[in-house]
Amino acid sequence: MTEAVMGEEAVRSWLREHSWFPGRDIGAEADRLISVRIRDFADQGEVLAPLPCATNFVREYGNLELPYPRSSDIKLVVTPTFGYDGDAEDILELSESLGRPIFPVAYETRELGIMLMDDSERVFYLHETGCYFVAERPMEAFAKRLEGSRLQDAEDFFV
Repeated sequence: MTEAVMGEEAVRSWLREHSWFPGRDIGAEADRLISVRIRDFADQGEVLAPLPCATNFVREYGNLELPYPRSSDIKLVVTPTFGYDGDAEDILELSESLGRPIFPVAYETRELGIMLMDDSERVFYLHETGCYFVAERPMEAFAKRLEGSRLQDAEDFFV
């Protein structure tokens, strides 16, 4: 049985309540945030290339702190800069398993899971318990996280 996913207009309404608006673009700040993450990877001895879709996502949603309606103490913070010691290796391992490049775009505040986007806009979630598939597109990812929908194991998408 497929879970119902909140409609796009409901997601847009929630985003608007938290400072997003159509046409939002944080411009050079997005480039700075992405550069910070690329430098962080370099400091860990790894190479991370920006992805156009991830860059566009950060330009539109970057620096938003989006509380979840069911648990307002948990927020989705849209910034690629969050990470932890050794996360570059974990992110690159997921990328290799997927057979596609990925880029961090956000994180959740409670358990510090990292949301990543691949070059086709699919959204994944890297958590201490494993790697998960969230959605095919960002709007669907927002909806699923808002609803608290169960996540699918990322292994189902490994090549």
